[in-house]
Amino acid sequence: MAIVINEHCAVLVVPPVDNGAVTVTSVSVPTVVAVTTSGPQGITGPSGPQGLTGGGTVYTQTTPASTWVINHNTGRSVSATVYVDGQSVITDVIANNPNTLTIVFATPQIGEVVYS
Repeated sequence: MAIVINEHCAVLVVPPVDNGAVTVTSVSVPTVVAVTTSGPQGITGPSGPQGLTGGGTVYTQTTPASTWVINHNTGRSVSATVYVDGQSVITDVIANNPNTLTIVFATPQIGEVVYS
């Protein structure tokens, strides 16, 4: 069986039956017209997820470095989450004193630290 289609018609050709006869059926192919129009403004979607900060302070390291020193000056220990390429990573976080954190990587990195 074969179907041949052009801009004017579609032809269905059925293989010969036992007596050698071939059946050919032709149908008109309608012209398809796409019409698009703008509809009304949809409803506002839900808010997106919370950003990196999570209520903390963000330190951004813009120059690649293996060691990041953060002077947060809070006078207390802080918790910190380290992000590289927007992904949370596990690396060495050292609380040097109540006002300073040091983040250590095996290779130079850029990214963010969120601390609170």
